[in-house]
Amino acid sequence: MSNDQNKQKFEILGELTAVVAHELKNPLGTIRNSLFLMQNRLNEEYVVDEKIDEILSRIFRNIDRCNNIVNDLLDFTRHTKLIKRRINISQLIDKVLEDLVKPSSIQINNDVSPNLHLNIDPDRMHRVFLNILKNSIEAIMDPEVGKGAGYVNITSSITDQHTIISIYDNGPGIDTSSSEQLFEPLISTKSFGIGLGLSIVQDIMKKHNGCATLSGELDKYAQVDLKFNKKM
Repeated sequence: MSNDQNKQKFEILGELTAVVAHELKNPLGTIRNSLFLMQNRLNEEYVVDEKIDEILSRIFRNIDRCNNIVNDLLDFTRHTKLIKRRINISQLIDKVLEDLVKPSSIQINNDVSPNLHLNIDPDRMHRVFLNILKNSIEAIMDPEVGKGAGYVNITSSITDQHTIISIYDNGPGIDTSSSEQLFEPLISTKSFGIGLGLSIVQDIMKKHNGCATLSGELDKYAQVDLKFNKKM
């Protein structure tokens, strides 16, 4: 198969993926809204049933997982032009944390300098921080290797060449020998999802003339460094 045929094949696959992902969003939204109304009706009727509550919670969690996969597919196939402006990074992270659903057993600390501003696309970078923080939370809460409780620290630093935002978690850690592969599409250490989260992070960082790197140690920690070129 020629390069042109390969390119055409992947373009068609990308378009198909985008259509399927878009079509799945509507029924998922309908299911979630219907369950929410059902839950409210049970509360109004003062129905107390721990088994029903457990089932509803499980359904909501799995709808969220499916939604995350759909959003990853849409992000992976989307070729939107960046709309950059000067943004306060600490304030942007605060907004991300407002949108983030996390267990009470996990503490997230935003220690990024309150004076740090970067010329970025806030919507795309919101996605970057959201993806990384979700990964940290899922790793800490993983029933097989996670600790069930822990913390995530977000810090900033500046070198001669880069402004760096670091996201550190004390979850199950990573094997550094495979850290670069985790930024490739369809590669994941989790038992669910499709392995696009970190590849989307890397793609967005490259569009900002930066990069993401991953470091860590098994059973100790994992850290993602978002490196922004100071000449950007």
